[in-house]
Amino acid sequence: LNHTVTPGGHRVTVYLDHARLVKGEDWEQGFASGLLHSLCFFPLMSYGATAPLAEIPADRKDKVLASGWEERPAGRARLKGVAGDAEDNLLKEYIIAVSLLERRP
Repeated sequence: LNHTVTPGGHRVTVYLDHARLVKGEDWEQGFASGLLHSLCFFPLMSYGATAPLAEIPADRKDKVLASGWEERPAGRARLKGVAGDAEDNLLKEYIIAVSLLERRP
């Protein structure tokens, strides 16, 4: 799909953040710029990216972990929905994308 041309003559360029963001530069600025210049947003979500977004309730932790859930999926801490959570870049990307979508005329 990347660098193809649609029947209407529009060039398609896929913005893949891990390939397009420049190390050492402000990733939020780079990602927001990519979204601002995009016609659509189609997130590809992996287990390693989404699993940390699911909290394990403290009262069910032993049962949930015994059923196969990981305490630290892909080496990342699970978010708890509290102010002390580590910043999650994937979640920030989705928040930016939704905010831009809501602003569309």
